Amino acid sequence: MMTFKPWVLALFAMAAAGPLATAGEIELSPRTETSPDGRFDTSCYRAAREEFGEQCEVSFYRLLAVPEKYHGRRVLVTGYLVQVFDRLVLYPTPERHATGIEIEGIEIEDSSAVPGDLRQAAKLGRANIAVNGVFDARYVGLGTRRLGMLRGVVRVFDATPPVVDRSKNW
Repeated sequence: MMTFKPWVLALFAMAAAGPLATAGEIELSPRTETSPDGRFDTSCYRAAREEFGEQCEVSFYRLLAVPEKYHGRRVLVTGYLVQVFDRLVLYPTPERHATGIEIEGIEIEDSSAVPGDLRQAAKLGRANIAVNGVFDARYVGLGTRRLGMLRGVVRVFDATPPVVDRSKNW
């Protein structure tokens, strides 16, 4: 009797199902009702905590491109957190913060939602974080232009990429 690994069986099943949608000779995925980031006007996936409803996992660049699409929605976004005067502000990268273009910053409404070690890292300019909050695209800053504000923040965690030793052979 011949046995197959599970991934081989999955490939056979997909091949037997035929194309889902086509663009010429290229097979495309079918439209779904939900997606991680709300693309094609779908709902975002449900948050782990039911009371939060949907949660859109969006890149910072998607928020920059279409902030109005995420206004009033719970988002999970990663970025570079800095302290600007008495405010915590999230930028896409340290380099984008260094340009001085304030409109790319998203303020965190309640700095107490950010753990103390990450607030301290933000003061020193070394905080890569992921933050879960409701995006307010109508907030344009107080004296400084901003992309928006994250309100009702429920989770902030360190998102510093791991250091990889590239001297070892993979």
